[in-house]
This record gives sequence, structure tokens and C-alpha cells, in this order.
Amino acid sequence: MLAALAGVLGPPVDDRPLGSCPSGEADRLVQFGELAVLFGGGRFVAWDAGPPSGALPPLTTAEGIGVGSSVAELRGAYGQRLQLDPDDPFGPVFEITTPPPGRLAGTLTGTGPSDTVASLSGAPPPAADPAENLLELLAAGMTIGAIIEDHADLESDDLLAALEFAALAIGMRRAVPLGAA
Repeated sequence: MLAALAGVLGPPVDDRPLGSCPSGEADRLVQFGELAVLFGGGRFVAWDAGPPSGALPPLTTAEGIGVGSSVAELRGAYGQRLQLDPDDPFGPVFEITTPPPGRLAGTLTGTGPSDTVASLSGAPPPAADPAENLLELLAAGMTIGAIIEDHADLESDDLLAALEFAALAIGMRRAVPLGAA
């Protein structure tokens, strides 16, 4: 994933271990301009986008929502899935129930229609199985080499085992290694 991000956004401006994380899931922070990407145990955990710095192209959701979008635009894009919490200890926040790839949330300047999004964050749902996580990375277009580069604890055999898992899951009686048929 890091190689893919760097290919689109350029090299990170910061890459460091995290001493602590409130959820305990993240142990590494990689920063690309206003986009922070969190990893835990070599896996993608979450992302956070702050106010635009001009270092990156505008970051928006598929629905066109980004930092600076109004609460009215959030309502228009997400309707009943939008939940506002004006009393959060961090100030007004929102959360949107999303189908995979996961959760979308952020902070707001207020909860009125003209108040705006101050930050966005998101996280994928936890993978039910490590093989499922590897398959998601492959399906996203990452090469085996890029996955191994981003996940030092993996070897190519781990990815081949994930592919075998997928083959068995879709009903194949046995997986035949490539080139063995």
C-alpha cells in the first residue's frame, strides 16, 4: 500500500513509529502532506485528512465530501447514514455508516447547515481472516512484491496460501499450483 500511495502522492514527508495510539491498533504513522496513514502490525489501520496544505490534490470522498464541505453537503451526500454528535469531548463530530470499505468520520466546526468539515478520517472493517486481508490488497491492484515490501512479516508463500484459500472458498476441490497442471 505504501508503494502505491507514494506512486500517486510522492514520497512521504514523515514515516515514524507511534509510541501510543488510543485504540492500540496503530504502531506506525506515514504522513503525505495533510494525509496521515496509520498502520498496525504491518496492516493498514486508518487514515486522517486535515486542512488542505496545497501539497496534495484535493482529497474528497467518492461523494465529493472533503475538508471544508458544509454540514448541508454532508446531509445531501449521506442522508440518514449521517450521525452528528455535538457533545463529543473533541468538539462536534460526525460518523457515517458505510458499507465496505468501512467507517467515515470527522470533526466539524459546528452542527448547523453552514458549518464545515474540519477533518476527515476513515478505517476499513477488520478482515475476518488474514487471508481475506491479503486478497483485498491483491484485488486493489498491489503486486505480490509491493505487498511483501509493505509487510515485512510476509513471504510470497503467504500470498500463495491466500490465493489457495480463495480458490477453495469459491468451491474448487483442490488448488493446483500455477504451472503444475
